[in-house]
Amino acid sequence: MQNIPADGSLLAGNHTLYAFLDLPFMLTEIWKRHELAVRSLGENAHYAIPIWRELLTACGMVRGTRENVRALMGEGQTVLVFPGGAREVNKRRGEKYQLMWKERIGFARLAIEHGYPIIPFAAVGAEEMLDIVGEPIETTRFKGRHQIDRAAHTTRDEVKLAVQEGITFLLAEREADPRRGLRTRLLSRNRQDDG
Repeated sequence: MQNIPADGSLLAGNHTLYAFLDLPFMLTEIWKRHELAVRSLGENAHYAIPIWRELLTACGMVRGTRENVRALMGEGQTVLVFPGGAREVNKRRGEKYQLMWKERIGFARLAIEHGYPIIPFAAVGAEEMLDIVGEPIETTRFKGRHQIDRAAHTTRDEVKLAVQEGITFLLAEREADPRRGLRTRLLSRNRQDDG
């Protein structure tokens, strides 16, 4: 969390399965620590569903178009993207914790274009997902080269590697947690409350 600058950055990471828990917790924690309103990018499919699109818009989500991202970055806003999008949310059997980014480089191009640092994050579960935010990946070294595929691919690959390393780290931390199970965690919490 300490790596998030106040004057604009692009948060990029993985969606957890179905994505109901990762985003609200993360946005709340960023607000509590930094008083930053994060603008999440949503896929077009979200905006085809009445009521749902209004709810997401009320929560600060914007349609993830290049024009909208350029406007947000032009204002120095903190923007959040899940490069894997809906495909990463709807994983199939055996795809748990795999990044489904394919050849998506639009987020990298826009970060380079605006000199936005990319802050990688990783999520493996609701209670662990806020434990790590990676070191910023600076995009200013590619200034003026946002249309060059190689620069965008390099940036995307660096972010993808940082997120994958975060997932690996968090999975190991979760595995080593002596209070890992729900029952153990609840019993431990009850003992703390009684003490």
